[in-house]
Amino acid sequence: MLSDPNPPRRPVQVGPCTLIHGDALQCLPVQANVVITDPVWPNCPPGLLAGADGLQHGLLYGALAAMDGARTWVVILGFDSDPRWLNRAVPSNKPFIRTQSLPYAVPGYRGRLLGGDEIAYAFGAIPPGRGLIPGRVTTEVQPKSKRKVNHPCPRSPVHMAALVRWWSVDTDTVLDPFMGSGTTGIACVRGARRFIGIERDATHFATAVDRIRREVSQGRLL
Repeated sequence: MLSDPNPPRRPVQVGPCTLIHGDALQCLPVQANVVITDPVWPNCPPGLLAGADGLQHGLLYGALAAMDGARTWVVILGFDSDPRWLNRAVPSNKPFIRTQSLPYAVPGYRGRLLGGDEIAYAFGAIPPGRGLIPGRVTTEVQPKSKRKVNHPCPRSPVHMAALVRWWSVDTDTVLDPFMGSGTTGIACVRGARRFIGIERDATHFATAVDRIRREVSQGRLL
């Protein structure tokens, strides 16, 4: 498993968000009710995310196993990611709930495969008081090229806002152990949820802190 020789630094507190620069496998567990994350996918191109090559299964399994006390886990995979990988990456004690499609108005391409959706897999328990949960969330109309956040795999703010809305309630704390550029945290700020984000890459962590600070500041102005 991936490990960081440097111990985690002191968390950065930005509004309702606690942001930790460190290795998730060293920082967990934390107190959170829901895990919503976009981990390193099993078919991630070599070298795209520094330090993660060949370790995808161990990274996700270690993080979710450490968060056994969370009520709900939501894991995002690409449309061309083999879902059988989840059999090894997700601990077996959390029952599968359902999938949700995360659609894009502008499709992508993987060779001869026409993209258009990513998939969120939900495990554990449905949040208390939640009504019918749809199988498809709001479509992201902005192409990836327009979502420039200094990260090779930017998440859709529209999709993350929907996942936070459907899989957590306003008293929950949401964790993203592979925070990347901080889009899950921004969704939590907008959805009035507490958030804990962990990111080991210094550049991506700085990007996440900056983006979430700007979102919190914007909310105060409004």
